[in-house]
Amino acid sequence: MKTNTLVLTKYATPAMLEAVLKRAVNRPDDTTFVILKPTDEAPASSHVVQHVSGMKGDVCDILWECAKLEQELPLLVASSRGYLYDFTLQAFPDGASIAVFCDEPTAAGFKRDASGDVIESAALTGRSLFRAYFRTTAAFTKLSQTIILDGKKTADGYELRTVINQAVLNGLKISVELLPEVGAA
Repeated sequence: MKTNTLVLTKYATPAMLEAVLKRAVNRPDDTTFVILKPTDEAPASSHVVQHVSGMKGDVCDILWECAKLEQELPLLVASSRGYLYDFTLQAFPDGASIAVFCDEPTAAGFKRDASGDVIESAALTGRSLFRAYFRTTAAFTKLSQTIILDGKKTADGYELRTVINQAVLNGLKISVELLPEVGAA
């Protein structure tokens, strides 16, 4: 599935960043941008973007890039570790507007109600192992604009988990699943 992909590499080692860029180059059907901190040493690549230090959190970095992307395509936002994970979404889980695939510690941070529906997001930072798929880039853009206009930020700025929490408030279904074990059948 052709996808807009934004990778949060703000805490990646140089070797991990090199692997992320290699994967991005090898996926020409996707539009992929790798977001680095403005102070990170960045290799020359059309996939690398660095924003000024005035950005207020990951959501602002992501939203800035989303404005340049085809809005009707699905959007994948991933940490560098999540992006390198050998996994491809074949189809969205039934009824889900957002599908998060992550490791067990990250999944444990999501709060659910008695029926199992997500009612609060875990922290999804560049240090986490996650892949968050939005049905469309436009859906992410709209949710992000809502939290920014409503001033829903933390001390760290506008966070990805706040976008997912806004989706919950909007009545959207969020699917959270563990990434399959590498090599598992």
